[in-house]
Amino acid sequence: MCVRSGPGAIPGRFPLGRGRARLGVRSFSVEAARLPRYLGSCHCGKVRFAVDAEIDHVRVCDCSICRRRGALIHRVEEGQFELLSPLDELATYRFNTRQATDYFCTHCGILPFRRPRTAPHLWAVNVRCLEGVDLDAIPVEHVSGSRLP
Repeated sequence: MCVRSGPGAIPGRFPLGRGRARLGVRSFSVEAARLPRYLGSCHCGKVRFAVDAEIDHVRVCDCSICRRRGALIHRVEEGQFELLSPLDELATYRFNTRQATDYFCTHCGILPFRRPRTAPHLWAVNVRCLEGVDLDAIPVEHVSGSRLP
């Protein structure tokens, strides 16, 4: 289990890292320590994050927002995600059932990650925002989000 504490930590929301405005402490599980670490960011670099994951597939959803956005999504557990920049660099967007939360950079508008409607306990990371990932080598799983009630 991953434990975060310290000033600015928001349990169940953002695991805070070495941001300019807030500091957080992250203890890694043994499982997360064995996974490859990817650094990610938005286009302008104001939003930075890290993911510990074996990216063995990505998801492409056909719902109205995902179809327009074109993101390649990989879901990770709470303990595998670390936000490295301040929360005030992000804006949120919710639509339809208002259960999913999309996080955007307030400067360049890129969506680097989200909390999905069908699994709000997970982080859905936009793999296109990660450094060092060969997108052509990752299998794509098509998801029919448009069929959700």
